[in-house]
This record gives sequence, structure tokens and C-alpha cells, in this order.
Amino acid sequence: MDTLFYEGFFARDTLLHTDTLLFADGPRSAVDGVGHVGMLMPETLQRNDIVTASVLLCFAVLVLILRTERINKPNATSNELTRRSHILDVIVMLLIALLAALLFFCYAQTTTNLTTMQVSQIQLLGIFFAISALVIFSKTALYAFVNNIFFSRSKRLTWNESLGRITLLESLLLFPLTLLAVYFNLSTINVVFALVVMLLFVKILLLFKTYSTFFVKIYGVLHLIVYFCALEAVPLLVLWLVLTKTTDYLAQL
Repeated sequence: MDTLFYEGFFARDTLLHTDTLLFADGPRSAVDGVGHVGMLMPETLQRNDIVTASVLLCFAVLVLILRTERINKPNATSNELTRRSHILDVIVMLLIALLAALLFFCYAQTTTNLTTMQVSQIQLLGIFFAISALVIFSKTALYAFVNNIFFSRSKRLTWNESLGRITLLESLLLFPLTLLAVYFNLSTINVVFALVVMLLFVKILLLFKTYSTFFVKIYGVLHLIVYFCALEAVPLLVLWLVLTKTTDYLAQL
């Protein structure tokens, strides 16, 4: 390497002390520069443009759904109303899947070293979203299958309307919690505590509506417990197990 590079312009100046030169024999490589080798820092969700765009989209869709819920169309047929209701339910379930994926990603950051994974963090978030959406839609399909077998059409219509409103309420409660977890670094303990309280509140509402719609007689309490545990508690447990096992598997690749 050219000696002028490391000796500098003032190398022959009598006021320059050559013993203070950083490289006595010239730099051997680019690593021998000033300072230390940089360390990779984990990516954060709040600095990711895709995550920010997704959160803004969730907010816009929630506002649009709330506005749509207030619009009454007196000339609309029952089929049109049912079709619109189904579309809104699908959108809300996708929103819940995305919010659940963001919340679990915040939890995984505190329990697993995500920087060592072979997949990027956006890909990992997409995997969490796909798993959450699959479990949510599977639970909805199981609801429809069981209700079609055991209950009348009028009860099913009443139940579907109530389930749609409670699911919308769940998404409205999940959204601010997700904002606090992603952008305000809310501690994991507080996030878990708030999530448990929110789920208990929503599930109690759902349990009461299930009882008042399907199991109005006292001997139906046992059936209610089996029905509710199989269609609500088990899917939540399955979602948690699949997400944690997937994270552990990807961390070991």
C-alpha cells in the first residue's frame, strides 16, 4: 500500500511525532481501521415500513367497518345483507390474525434470538400471520359445522350476528394493545396481563351469548361447557402451541 496514505501529508513535518501514528507499518486490512467491528442489531417492528403500513391499514379498515355497520340499507335484501356480513367477518378475522401475529412477534423478541434465524423478520411475521389466520378460519368452519348439525337456522342466524359483533369488539380491543406493544415498548408482562384480561372479557360475553342462544335450559350447562371449551379454549391452546413450536423450530435451523 502507498506509504503516502498512512504517513499523510505532514509525515515529514518536524512537529509531527511519528510514534503517535496509528499505523506504524501501514494498515494491513480494512478491519484495522479506527474503532471496533460493528455488531448486528436486531430489527425492530416500529422501524419497519411494512409493519407501519399494515398497522395503518388495520386502522383504516376498522374505521371503514365501523362506518359500514352504521349504514342501514332499507332496500337491501336479506341475501345482500348476509353477503355483506360474511365479507366483513372475513376482513375482521384477517385483522385479528395480523394483530395476533404482531403481538406474538413482540413476545418472541423477548424469548428468542431472532437475529440468528435463517428467515427475515418480515418472513417470520408472515409465518405467524398465516398460522393465526389458519387457526381462526378453522375455528370458524368448526363452529359452522357443529351449529348446522345441532341447531336450527333461526338460532344460527342469531348466533352468527352476535359472533360477528363480538369478534369486531375483539379486534377493537386488540388494536390499541398492539400499538402499545409495537411502538411504545410495553413490557411483556404488561402485554400478557392486558391480553389475558381482554380475552376473558370477550370470552365471557361470548359465553353468555352462547348460553342465551343455544342452551336456555338449566340442563344445557354441561353441553355449554363442552361446546365452549371445544370451540374456544382448544383453538387458543392450539394457536399458542403451534406458534411457540414454529418459533423454536426456526431458531434451531
